[in-house]
Amino acid sequence: MPEWLGDAFKLERNSIPRYGNIYADVYMRHNKYMGKAIIRGNERVETQVTPNMPKLRYCIDPNTLKLMPELAEFTGRVYIDVKRDGFNLLFYPVHGRDGGYVVLPKTRLRVYPSGKIIRALRRMPEDLRRKVEELVGRGYVPVFEAWGSELDEMGIRSGITDKRATEDIEDLPHGVHFEMTHLLRRSGGLREWDNYEPVSPEVRDEVAREHGIDLVPRYAVIEVEKGKIKRVVESSGLHGVKLPEERDLREFLLKLMSEFDRVNEKCIVTEGSVLHFGENMCKLKAWKVMKEDIGRRTGIPPIRKISSEYEKMALETSPFDMAKDLDEAYSKLMEYIEEDFQLSKKGKRFVRRVLVDKLATDIIRDTYGGEDVGEFMKEMANSGVSRSVIGCMAMKIRRCYGRPDFDECIARVKCY
Repeated sequence: MPEWLGDAFKLERNSIPRYGNIYADVYMRHNKYMGKAIIRGNERVETQVTPNMPKLRYCIDPNTLKLMPELAEFTGRVYIDVKRDGFNLLFYPVHGRDGGYVVLPKTRLRVYPSGKIIRALRRMPEDLRRKVEELVGRGYVPVFEAWGSELDEMGIRSGITDKRATEDIEDLPHGVHFEMTHLLRRSGGLREWDNYEPVSPEVRDEVAREHGIDLVPRYAVIEVEKGKIKRVVESSGLHGVKLPEERDLREFLLKLMSEFDRVNEKCIVTEGSVLHFGENMCKLKAWKVMKEDIGRRTGIPPIRKISSEYEKMALETSPFDMAKDLDEAYSKLMEYIEEDFQLSKKGKRFVRRVLVDKLATDIIRDTYGGEDVGEFMKEMANSGVSRSVIGCMAMKIRRCYGRPDFDECIARVKCY
């Protein structure tokens, strides 16, 4: 492990199939290694470093509206895929001392997910599971986006797109869908830090075809040469998206963002796209989806942005556990938000108050059964829940106690 990584790790304990309890140090810093983990060896598993899938950078910088340098200098084919509005999963092997391995799903910051994510994974078709295991057996790590209208019903809230409308437009059944977005390949030893590398989109597509795995759909493929579009290779017309005629790549992408807005006028069916070029990726969002990322005048992020990042965190860590270490949860939430916003002091305080409100609402829904408020609060305090979260919970319960719309009421009562 490189010394420059420092101590930006979080210890995680999991019980995994076949090998039982494991401990892992998960890298938390927001760079290309975010989410990479070192699984500590024991009598059953080998010491090993996992793959990771960091958050995508913007193709166009929200501040300067300049092209991402790697994209501006690229020559070759650019694959413009749909950006799905769900959650990210990769599948990788954990190697045992018995010479075998088990294929596990991994979220961005968890070596092995639990709770709602596992529930959603039960919807993955058996034949797809088998294909994924075959891929992993060949040294690949497939990365999927899980999305669909049924995720909301499972309590997995993600983004602002209308999932049912998207399913209807694409003639998909209402449910949970698993589409491969990216592909990694083993390139080093188990204990090497850089032991996985991304493959090109051409290799990804070929491997997906060989194994009969559905890829995320595509808007277009274009051929570029250092910031200039040489030709359009293909255009799908999906969602009614029409490609701009501009041949300057930056202008083309800016117009494409506006085109995403146009198709979203009646209801939001797409966040935008993910561009794959060489071994690189970046995201291109619709203007109205991205506007909060560039509207930084007040230094206070919108509720939707805070809520969206909180929901992603709640997939990795339970609200109860976050409330027991509020400072850590707040720090993590701030890291996510400050990727897109330059916050004022007022904005930072606002983020913390919204976090407290979200935690209080979710913990009440998950744990409160109508008992005496004072006794319930004592139980929360004895469990180590933050005092500020307890105070917010008490206010919500007292104002909504006995009401037939209790769940809706505690969401309406705000602590910010």
